[in-house]
Amino acid sequence: MKKHSQLSYKVLQKVKAQEFKRFFEERQTGRYPFLNHLGEVVWMTPEEAELQHEYYEYQEGFWVGLKRKIAFERPPRLDKIAPEERELRLRYRKYLEEHYLGRLTPETAALLPQQWSHPLSDEEIESIPVTLEILESTPWQRTVAVGAILLTILVVGLLAGNVFDSREPTGSIVVEANVRGAGIFLDDSKRGYADFMRMLPDVPVGKHRVRVEKPGYVVTPNMVEVEVFPDSMISIYFNLEPMSQLKMGYLRILADQADSRVFINNDFYSVLAEQPVLPLQEGEYRIALEREGYLTEPGEMPVQISKGDTVTVRFRQRRSFNSATTAKVHTGELSITTNVSGARIYLNGRDTGKATDHFFTELPLGSYTIRVEKEGYKPEPAEQRISLTRSKPHGEVDFLLSKEFENGVIRVTPATAQIYLDDKLLGTGHYQGPLPLGKHRLRFGEAAGYKTPREKEITVLPNTPFTLKVDYFPEIKLIAEVADDGNLNIHNCDFITGYTVGNRGFTASEEAGPEIVYYDRLKNYYWKFGYAFPYRTPKGNDAVRVSFRLPQRINYDHPFVLRFEAAASKERYPLAISRKVEVQIKLNHKILSYYYTPKLLEDINGLEVIEWDITNQIKPGLNNLVITVTDKNNSYYYLKRISISN
Repeated sequence: MKKHSQLSYKVLQKVKAQEFKRFFEERQTGRYPFLNHLGEVVWMTPEEAELQHEYYEYQEGFWVGLKRKIAFERPPRLDKIAPEERELRLRYRKYLEEHYLGRLTPETAALLPQQWSHPLSDEEIESIPVTLEILESTPWQRTVAVGAILLTILVVGLLAGNVFDSREPTGSIVVEANVRGAGIFLDDSKRGYADFMRMLPDVPVGKHRVRVEKPGYVVTPNMVEVEVFPDSMISIYFNLEPMSQLKMGYLRILADQADSRVFINNDFYSVLAEQPVLPLQEGEYRIALEREGYLTEPGEMPVQISKGDTVTVRFRQRRSFNSATTAKVHTGELSITTNVSGARIYLNGRDTGKATDHFFTELPLGSYTIRVEKEGYKPEPAEQRISLTRSKPHGEVDFLLSKEFENGVIRVTPATAQIYLDDKLLGTGHYQGPLPLGKHRLRFGEAAGYKTPREKEITVLPNTPFTLKVDYFPEIKLIAEVADDGNLNIHNCDFITGYTVGNRGFTASEEAGPEIVYYDRLKNYYWKFGYAFPYRTPKGNDAVRVSFRLPQRINYDHPFVLRFEAAASKERYPLAISRKVEVQIKLNHKILSYYYTPKLLEDINGLEVIEWDITNQIKPGLNNLVITVTDKNNSYYYLKRISISN
């Protein structure tokens, strides 16, 4: 390539490494550095890396990271560097944003010059290699003494608790297998292939399930549970043995290029030279071969495997079409990519049997309508059109896949209660499955003996599994009353008679307390509150205490209500000159009745029903309700019924 002004080729490499590293770390595009045996670094997605078996994920070593921290390496300020380096960095940023964001950010666009002093094409940028040596190089401009001091401080800090690393703690899992090409699954999510050995970095701390799969093989063990600790590395070995010949059939593949990659039902299986005869269970399969730089015909071949039989298939392979050396162009090439791999590709309404990302070769020239489908995702745009012509036989199409659903778990107690999302029945007692993204109304069905929780508004977010547990609160019905026959009716509570004196609390007593009397005017029985001891000093006041227990988990979706059926009377205490009615009600030592003035039964010719909202006064466990007349009271008070419900 032509030289970029006065900057050396090594500077071009180093600046590229810095800008690429900064861009992919800050933008979080899902691309990470991968390294091959030649020491070349390429930023790829894990899905792209799976198809490039010569690459493995690069992990920065401890001492490299330590050196960076001591050197205080930071992105240079553009206004503090030479114009040539400033222009070079802006050219790299323009390339990165256009290729991986699809647009220029306003910040970068505002800094670009109207005319480049030293142009650098996209092809030239792509041809500049980033090596491991360049990537890990760090300016070391501090003195040895300062470096030693900083090193000591850093090591002490790391030993004391890794204070320089604010990331969530992770560990690594090394998966080993005796057969190449086994798919690795971490917590049921595919994480690549075990080419005899593969390391899974940045595994969150905690318990995980690891398994591998490969068609035609029995895996031992079938699954391993491991617990990952911070900065730990765990090794797991899986042994794969071909299934019994009595249960298997075989597929022999013949092709021109022995290093072709074999795909079965769109999943990578092995390299042809390593396993030209494949053991497969009985069934139907779609077989495809891929070799970089070659076209394979047919593109895909369906086969039927029977137990004990061997099926032979033949693929023809020839070098890819090269428009630079061929006079006439009759076919074209089309690249279809998505931000999430595995989307089914449709051309002109026909299912191609291929999934993204995929590169089609030898497509007939003409117009194509492309759409992709992946369960649980919505493509944007819905479809795209492209024309392959002799003058432009190459095309690229990219779709953005947005999640439409997220996994969710909703549980209710009791298990007989139904769960509704936006008035659609999800399940009874338990639901586990996809939930549409966005805001929804969640409501619950009735369950005998329980209060139905209020409707909830929930929001399901992408990449955030939704979990909700709802415990119904049991229906509470407490009753203490004088029945129509004069006997007590006590339900779900304890009832005790007693008295109060002045400001002192309730004292239980079988002798004192309100009497049960028959009131002729109302033709019924009631508690009659008055003096506790008419012939003593102090005389005291009649009182009752109702005690009840509530579950430890209180659901305030439904209020608790205290109800009285009671009334005062014009009948005064003996020797009382004036008439005053004062009734005090305490729940858990808090007064409820400062403004409670009972009506007179003679005026209303019956009893008054009065209610209090006691939701904020009740508590888990034991509760005590005390009803008493006070020292200021001089008229009798009649009480028929006390109830508490939710």
